[in-house]
Amino acid sequence: QVVVEVHEVDAHKVAAGQAVEVRPSHLTERTFRGKVTSVGLSGHGDAKNRNVVTYTLEALLEDPEGLLRAGMTASVDIVTTRRENTLLLPREAVTVRSGKPWVLLVKDGKEERVAVTTGLEAETEVEILTGLSEGDVVRLGGFDEEDWQGFRQGQDERRKQGSTRRRGRG
Repeated sequence: QVVVEVHEVDAHKVAAGQAVEVRPSHLTERTFRGKVTSVGLSGHGDAKNRNVVTYTLEALLEDPEGLLRAGMTASVDIVTTRRENTLLLPREAVTVRSGKPWVLLVKDGKEERVAVTTGLEAETEVEILTGLSEGDVVRLGGFDEEDWQGFRQGQDERRKQGSTRRRGRG
């Protein structure tokens, strides 16, 4: 059995019967599979951060070799949705501006902002539903020349304001 604290933002996505994949810290090459048996109905303050509410999840794992012990630490993935043959990008490749996601597509050495439709999101990856095709090259970071010009202009304005303030103080 594994007991996991699930952040309140994710708790509503988890239900009994969903698959879990567990990688113990001491056996990182092994993945133990199982199913969620229960999700607590009552939240409680996180031990490290009292401003965060968590819910206790319990899952039963398959461990025919008896390698797991009480108190072991592990990385736990709860499979809430599974999709096959999807296009995934690293999260840092997708930028959201005014509520709309986009990426910087690199074609023939030039960058072009391309609107995309996103689907499922994980901690490090985002599913791309429309706007890109397999094999397209994108730039990480999401800043194009227009963004950099705006950034530089803002820096210049702050420098000018700062120098005016310093001179005015005498």
